[in-house]
This record gives sequence, C-alpha cells and structure tokens, in this order.
Amino acid sequence: MNSDRPIDRIGHSLSRRDPAVTLACRFVCDRMLIAALQCIAFLILVFILGTMANRVRVVGYTRVSTDRQAEKGVSLEAQYAKLVAYCSLFDYELVGVIEDAGQSAATLERDGLTRALGMLKKGQADALLVVKLDRLTRSVRDLGKLLDMGFRKGKYRLLSVSEQLDTGSAAGRMVTSMLAVVSEWEREAIGERTSAAMQHMRSEGAFTGGRAPYGFALTESGELSPVATEQAVSALAGEMRASKRSLRQIAAELDRLGHRSRSGRAFSAEQVRRMIAATVTETRAA
Repeated sequence: MNSDRPIDRIGHSLSRRDPAVTLACRFVCDRMLIAALQCIAFLILVFILGTMANRVRVVGYTRVSTDRQAEKGVSLEAQYAKLVAYCSLFDYELVGVIEDAGQSAATLERDGLTRALGMLKKGQADALLVVKLDRLTRSVRDLGKLLDMGFRKGKYRLLSVSEQLDTGSAAGRMVTSMLAVVSEWEREAIGERTSAAMQHMRSEGAFTGGRAPYGFALTESGELSPVATEQAVSALAGEMRASKRSLRQIAAELDRLGHRSRSGRAFSAEQVRRMIAATVTETRAA
C-alpha cells in the first residue's frame, strides 16, 4: 500500500538518487553528532571548572603555649595532622598552616595569628581553621573582636575541628560565642583554684616560687637545697618555739646571739614564723 505522506515521498525519492547523495547525508549526520558530543564535553568542563573555582580555601592555625602540651595530644604536629584530615574530609583546599609556638592565648597579638588573618584580608583564603577554639583564644572579648573582623558578617568563615563549628551560618556563630563563654569560665575557675592552693601552700610555709626561704638556696634546676649555717639558726628557732617562747622572744634571742637575716638586720617575728614553717615543711617532705 502506497503512502501519500510528504516525508515518505521524500525518503523514497532520496533512496532512488545517486549513492553520493546518501553518503553526503551520512556525513552531515556524523558531523552533527560530533558537534553534539563536543557541546556536551564543553558543558562538563565548565561544570568542573566552576566546582573548582567554588572550592573553599582554608588557612590553618596551630598554637601551643608550653612544651607540656605536646604530651597531651595538642602538639603542633598533632594539630597539623587533624587540619589536613579535616580538609580532606570536606574537600577544602588547605592553602597553608601557620603556627605560634610557645604563645599564650591571653592576647590576640601573636605573629602567626596576625599572618593568618592577613591572608583572609588579602583574599588568599576564605576560612580560618583551628583544631579547637581554645587554640585561637580563651577570651569571650577576644573572640568577639575576631568575629567582628569579618566572621560575623559572613565575609570569612571560622572553622573548628573538635567542636564542628562553622561561622558560615547564624547558628554556627551563636554556638561559637556560647563555647567561648564556657571556655572563659573554665579558665577563670582554674585560676581561682590555683590561687587558693598557692595561698594554702604559702600559709604552711611551702615554697611556691620567687626567692628561696631562709635556710635554703635555689639550685640551677629550681629546687631547694639546704644551707647548713642557716639551717642551724632555723633549728635553734624551732627548739625555742617548742619551749613555748613567743615569736618576738625568739627574734630577740636570735639577735642577742648575733644571728642576722640575709639583709644583715635583726629577725622580725614574721620572719621567724616563716623560717620555722619552712623548716617544718621541709622535714615533712623528707
């Protein structure tokens, strides 16, 4: 049965023409297919380049305040390894890691931190990454200053590995501020406990630093070493105290016997008290 559709008549007409025409049609179809594949490849390339262009550039920051922290897993090497692993996990580009060795978090005036923030301002990085927030600062006030430098408005991002923080969102900025408050409270609480312990030690005549108490000298390693001549005076004062003499009476008797303090003056009642207390503490420790 013959068809009267135009498309069928055209196809029938082409099939009866010279084979050269058929070959030319195939050539055109092949070129169109190649052009389509090239277009698809171009679109894929644009997508890949766009993804790479949008990759977050991160500058890492590490800090230790004392050598002892190396024993607690927060050494510079340990922090560096965690930063690298974090960037690998989230596909961030780690453009550099800047360190502050032997620097306290009590102030933001640190060479390494200044350089890291400078990279953000110069457009060399998009985010600042730390292992833990206390590596950056322990002060709520200082954290507020940092956030105001551009983190709070979203110009830069502050990332933390341990706390899983990202100031790229309002929720992240809120949690960051809350953790800083807790960190500052912890620091002040530790300071109060340390101060109370030091006061108790001093009240019992224990050595807490500074000048060595009467009867002792400081060695090169910072330990107390007995001084024989002063120890004899301290022992004499202890014997008199054991015989129920007052501190003033002991001071007067030492003065009468020709015993003087290190300054060459007569002992005061308070100096006698500290002298006896230091001797008793050292005896207990022995």
